[in-house]
Amino acid sequence: MRGVLVHATIAVLAAASVVVVSRSARACGGCFHQPAPTQVTVVTGHRMAFSVSPQQTVLWDQIEYSGDPQDFAWVLPVMAGAQVQLSHDQFFAALDALTDPVITGPDPQCGSGSPGIGCGGSSSSNAGLAPAANGGGGSSVQVISQSVVGPYDTVTVHSTDPNALYDWLAANSYAVPTSMRPVIDAYVAGGFDFLALRLAPGQGVQAMQPVRVVSPGASLTLPLRMVAAGVGAQVGVTLYVIGEGRYEAQNFPNATFDDSKLVWLHAQSISNYEPLAESIMQGGGGRTWLTEFSSGNAIGTLDCGGQTNFGGTQALASLYFSQCQCTGTVPVLDEAGTGDGAAGDGGDSDVPDPTSCQSYDDLAVALTGMEPSSAWVTRLRAILPSNALSEGDLLLQASASQTAVSNQHTALVYDDPAYDPCGSSAANGASAGGGGGGGCTTVREDPMAWSRWLVAGALGLAGAALARRRRGR
Repeated sequence: MRGVLVHATIAVLAAASVVVVSRSARACGGCFHQPAPTQVTVVTGHRMAFSVSPQQTVLWDQIEYSGDPQDFAWVLPVMAGAQVQLSHDQFFAALDALTDPVITGPDPQCGSGSPGIGCGGSSSSNAGLAPAANGGGGSSVQVISQSVVGPYDTVTVHSTDPNALYDWLAANSYAVPTSMRPVIDAYVAGGFDFLALRLAPGQGVQAMQPVRVVSPGASLTLPLRMVAAGVGAQVGVTLYVIGEGRYEAQNFPNATFDDSKLVWLHAQSISNYEPLAESIMQGGGGRTWLTEFSSGNAIGTLDCGGQTNFGGTQALASLYFSQCQCTGTVPVLDEAGTGDGAAGDGGDSDVPDPTSCQSYDDLAVALTGMEPSSAWVTRLRAILPSNALSEGDLLLQASASQTAVSNQHTALVYDDPAYDPCGSSAANGASAGGGGGGGCTTVREDPMAWSRWLVAGALGLAGAALARRRRGR
């Protein structure tokens, strides 16, 4: 995930001493797994989507976890009446593809007689619970609902007594760190319910899908305080907001990117966007939220076959629905296994293919109570120190500037003033203009190139150190 690039290097250096299973933890709620002496689990990043209308508020959370599947334990404070539903990885993939920063290098237009920017337009982005009962840990804990949602066992509970809630969580193998008790006390005092979720027996972490929590009414609050459970010194957060306008943080500093500071690193064919973005987010004591994208013309046509574009980029609906089958059904096998009907009834009983767009309802849920043509999509990103999480939840507000923020950026200068992109290969080591033979070169930056550069450097240092140790023997 972009924005926590330093962790990529650390992960490489730590790999020799820490063995983890499959995915790294990433969730909006708190990670309350039982401690294990052989397992290190740290939440390093969160990816969330949030939609708000007068009718309802929806929070999407992409949960990734490192460790034994049976130890996965996730708790989120929710408003009364909230429902948990299964979502799709493709929803986040579409949001990423729509909003990821796209950096274009300088276009010298070698041989054209005049330098310029453009050359035909810029590139675009295309990417089990223990039985829950009122007596299972305190008589004052009320079980609101309990269900199986996809690979998860879920239960929603309510209590006015924090100690009874702690007892219930402990009885159901949710370990609550002492440091988190004041946070949970505050949510209990605020009248929140608590959604507890874990993988069903027999399910592995590879089966984990995003979930969405649908709450009645409009709310502009995200429960950041619970994110503190399981994080390290800092945590990267990417938040997508869908609403009738551009949104920003109310109780944290906000910023946008200044393209004039972009520089193209010609040797690596990347820009300095990510270091600059991280520097912006370090402002205000590391509490600044960077708006990387915002547009009121990005949803598109809400049907499988619709292909809508804006500004040369596919709209969100097109990106979302392009990842599934537009039509199709699968047969229900009868007792003879012939596939000509449901078991025992002898009749045809085809059901919608779960990979078809008939099950892709995230956009419809996101836009409930909104007019699609007036809905905005905004991408916010932050790298928050753990102490900032304890200051309070994230409050959103309508931005004072209801103007679009583009994710398309162009670096106008190179890092080396003496570098001549139209010169010979001998002079530059590589020619951006095909050896000075004219034509233009516009390079779209690989979003992960900077991360791989850091990782490659770490591996190189580790290899050099190993070689020195061997020579010294």
